[in-house]
Amino acid sequence: MLSGRDEAKEVRAFGLAGYLRDRYDRLYEERIRELRQVARRHLAFSLVATLGIAVVLLVTLLLVAWLTLRDEVTLSQAGIAVAGVAIVGARLTQAGYSAGALTEAGLYMDDYNAFLDLLPKVAAKRPTAPAPRGFERIAVEGVSFTYPSGGEPALRDVHLEIHRGEVVALVGENGSGKTTLAKLLAGLYTPSGGRISWDGVDISTVDPDDLRRSVAVIFQDFIRYHLPARDNVGLGRPDAAEDLEAIRRAADHAGADRFLSGLPSGYETVLGPQFIGGTDLSVGQWQRVALARALFRDAPFVVLDEPTAALDPRAEHDLFDRIRTLLADRTVLLISHRFSSVRSADRIYVMAEGQIAEAGTHEELMADRGIYTELFTLQAAAYLGNVGRDRPGSAEPFGSARST
Repeated sequence: MLSGRDEAKEVRAFGLAGYLRDRYDRLYEERIRELRQVARRHLAFSLVATLGIAVVLLVTLLLVAWLTLRDEVTLSQAGIAVAGVAIVGARLTQAGYSAGALTEAGLYMDDYNAFLDLLPKVAAKRPTAPAPRGFERIAVEGVSFTYPSGGEPALRDVHLEIHRGEVVALVGENGSGKTTLAKLLAGLYTPSGGRISWDGVDISTVDPDDLRRSVAVIFQDFIRYHLPARDNVGLGRPDAAEDLEAIRRAADHAGADRFLSGLPSGYETVLGPQFIGGTDLSVGQWQRVALARALFRDAPFVVLDEPTAALDPRAEHDLFDRIRTLLADRTVLLISHRFSSVRSADRIYVMAEGQIAEAGTHEELMADRGIYTELFTLQAAAYLGNVGRDRPGSAEPFGSARST
């Protein structure tokens, strides 16, 4: 964090340099303390081994000297014996150091071998059935999921359906499980319980790589590839990455073609500051490039996780107005915390504490006056200046005479 480009602004703005340096120094001292302990143990073992070797050599030399004084061996034989003892002593000392190094390296080899042993087990469990080629319906039936490091389930008994050509939205507060569910639907995670079926086929029984060929995903923490602009879009479908015209069309649909074409070398310009001559983009421009990558994939099922988080309101409104045209004949799962962005979705699922709390169209959910109504009204009130005048949940529906 002290040397990172992305962190520099906050480190300076919050005056964190001294605090972070002190913390680094403390961690460094702890590390050095541990290394000293390891070094002391190695030194103790080496001293014991060296002392043992020295005792053996001394006894051997004394024995040779005693035999020589008794004329049981000649002086030349004694010299040869002493030279041999010296060579053996040097070899034994070297062997002692090598044994210590080998013992230390063996710890890493144990971890490496344990890792390699996992491969056959993982391969044996990996399903190999082909994924469905068409797409008509995804059904989530009683799905639950718990992260390996988590104590509580992130999802609990989730049920939902998504049909071909629909735009389905997932909304809810932070931590409600929206992104986790999206990763399950994209085949990135396997449910802890329940099943997800694609056209009636349980996706846990098909080859996950084969399934993911039919899914395009853009997450809110998308990757910024420090590669030419054409590759940043073309990596959405590597087998067609040489089709510049298709890349430009995808970029145009995502609103990225104008600024990518205007770069010093157009689509051949390296993006990002990693390499000399690279051109960095704004956060909003990077997000448009990531969206173009998802569009270029040309998959029947598209997952958009906060696809407009870095866009300005005008650009966001324009994108959502065109989303059905851009993704015609494709099925879209849209995740957003901006409720105004999902009003036109065919169906909206409201998530709370890892479960589906409500489902319906915008009008149906507003009429129910539940969680969706409360959250939507809070957001609308913040824009319209009604905060403090209407209680959440009891405010008049957005679009009423008073709200208008």
